[in-house]
Amino acid sequence: MADSWQRTCKYVDHAKPPARPAVLKHLKPFRRLRSPAATKHQAKQQAVLGHIAVLATASASATETAPVHQCAVADNVLPSETFPYGQHSNEALSYLRSLTIRNFALVEEQHVVFRPGLNVITGESGAGKSVLVEAFGQVLGMTARDNCIRQPASSASVEAHFHLLPTHHAVLVDLTSAFGMPAGVLTHPASRPQGELCLRREFTTVDGSVRSRCYVNGIATSLRVLREIGSSLVDVNGQHAALSIRDSVTQLALLDRVAGTSGLVASFAAGVQSLRQMEQQLADIASLGDEEEREELQDMITEVQQSRLQPGEERQLRVMLRQLESRRSSVERAGLVHLAVMGEGGIGGVLQGVRALEGHVNAILAEEEAHAGLTAADSEEDEGEDGEAGLGSDADTLESISLIEESLEELAQARSLLKAADNKVGVYARKHRYLQQEHDDAAHRLHVVERLLKQYACTTSTELLTAVAEAEADLDKWYQMEGQEEELQQQLAAQQQQLREAATQLSLQRRAAGKKLKTAVESCLAQLAMEGCEFEVDIAWRKSQKASALHMPQELCELAGQDSDSGAAYALGSTGLDQVQFMLGAGPGEPLRPLAEVASGGESARLMLALKAAPAVMTTGDGQRIDNLAAASQAVSPPLMILDELDSGVGSRLGRAIGQLLRRMTRGSTQPAQTSQILCVSHLPQVAAYADSHLCVRKTRDPGGRIQTTIAALDSVNDSAQEIAAMLEVTDFETLGECLSTLQVCALCKAMQHML
Repeated sequence: MADSWQRTCKYVDHAKPPARPAVLKHLKPFRRLRSPAATKHQAKQQAVLGHIAVLATASASATETAPVHQCAVADNVLPSETFPYGQHSNEALSYLRSLTIRNFALVEEQHVVFRPGLNVITGESGAGKSVLVEAFGQVLGMTARDNCIRQPASSASVEAHFHLLPTHHAVLVDLTSAFGMPAGVLTHPASRPQGELCLRREFTTVDGSVRSRCYVNGIATSLRVLREIGSSLVDVNGQHAALSIRDSVTQLALLDRVAGTSGLVASFAAGVQSLRQMEQQLADIASLGDEEEREELQDMITEVQQSRLQPGEERQLRVMLRQLESRRSSVERAGLVHLAVMGEGGIGGVLQGVRALEGHVNAILAEEEAHAGLTAADSEEDEGEDGEAGLGSDADTLESISLIEESLEELAQARSLLKAADNKVGVYARKHRYLQQEHDDAAHRLHVVERLLKQYACTTSTELLTAVAEAEADLDKWYQMEGQEEELQQQLAAQQQQLREAATQLSLQRRAAGKKLKTAVESCLAQLAMEGCEFEVDIAWRKSQKASALHMPQELCELAGQDSDSGAAYALGSTGLDQVQFMLGAGPGEPLRPLAEVASGGESARLMLALKAAPAVMTTGDGQRIDNLAAASQAVSPPLMILDELDSGVGSRLGRAIGQLLRRMTRGSTQPAQTSQILCVSHLPQVAAYADSHLCVRKTRDPGGRIQTTIAALDSVNDSAQEIAAMLEVTDFETLGECLSTLQVCALCKAMQHML
């Protein structure tokens, strides 16, 4: 390494080689390229080493003499400028270009630009890093919270722009066509570059709850379509995703992704569905093969149709009978009231008594009037003797007559009220009349309906009518398929044979991928401080006695590497015959056990990271990189991966190894089966140092004093170094300067790995 340093300094015209900077002491000597064809690469190597020498020397001197804000040395040789991403331009990759957020959660308005490769999102706890991930999740079809709109705004929006390769574009064209969207929804108009995709979701508040509208390239669509598009573009791994690898379904999905068998699995699932339909058809034919059973069905259909049964009729009849019986006593009492008021035949009622009272009062009135006449005559005879003798008697007589007349008026009113009351009671009785014949008819109809329900083991008339409709359909189907049983049997046998061959092929590819995955995962685990751990992909077929099981001949079992008895039957699912279980030996000599039994939280996080990184580090025997073990299947995996604090359970000691793995996962491939962009939320400064794009999330206050979340892109080495220093709790200028120079040298070295 000393000779390399001397030659490097000579290359950059140092008269006397300076002291070798301490930042280079960890750099491994570069391999000398002896091939004649390597002359061009040697020149590039010397150029890069020259950049490193200048940068390291200048950084060291700047650190000693200048404050940290003046340490922006050699910004013009950053990897994002001098060395393009990997070996390809951005247009040769599928990736998320930008995300625009308005009035969502704590974000007022932010436009965030992303780059291909590793995008690391850092910030203090509670600053809102997960808000950025959640906002992105909205355009991927995730469920929106009721309080997602930032007050006092009444609406919010999230918009994401993607650049897509033709392979991913073709997948989305097929997907949108399957959902009946217009054929041109993904074609590019003059205003949109080719390969561009815009997903937008708008939120509004309606009656206290949030409603959303979804758009694909400006065309309205459903949340389901948005969710399907998101799942084909993005592999989302939330904060608890590490625990999901303990689930066998997740393990099988990971293995299929590595094996490149996702397309084969989809075809296999369609084949299994077709097989089940054939089995159901044969079962229907067999179930109606008995002539006596068909006659019973026909008898049921005929009897129910003749009864003219109506849906819910038994319930209506029961309600009618209850009403008739409950009103029966009331109507009878109404008759008694009428009898009491009017009497029988108009004789003996209260109304007749009132009339008799009126007659007596009228008689009293007549007597009083006669008495008044006599009193008046006597008064005239005595008028000459004493003019005031009859005044008192006249007054008493007039008062008595007045009282009797008032009582007559009140009796007339009482007679009128009694008639009115009797009329109202009569109206009530007529409205709720009780006819015995009506009651008997309803009771008889209910008896007929209940007999039918009991006869055909149904609880409601609706259920019985449904059974009749199904019986009619079954009979029609049987008459249509009569004579086709033999043909269906042949089709079933052919379908079973196809599934046997497909299941064998699936198992072979998965077992081959499992061996490669074992090597790759163990390699990644060694980098993540789990040396000596043994990883194994256990693939087995489970025997089954069910009718839905698939019989496998011994030769196919042996071909797939499955121990089997001759003619054994195995459980068949939509993903094949394979029952996949990831096994882990937690240390040297430890037995292999299922992950759910041995993996702790930290181990689960490292295993998840190793499994995600495995496709990027898997190599063939001659050291050549492979991205798809089943290249013929042309599997297309999501180009974008989200890792939301996946490293939270790992610890800072493994930060460098995690950063290296994440960076390696996105490097140097345009294959559609490989991830080209990672959005990683992390608290580890080492991971941030390996970022192609470093985003910092901060919580600030707007002019009105309200808290808001802002996302800033740290494009310069100075900004990134200061954020990493803050993550390391470095505050003095000297240490921060060393962080800056180290970060610059590391950035150049990482870029050089893809240039040489």
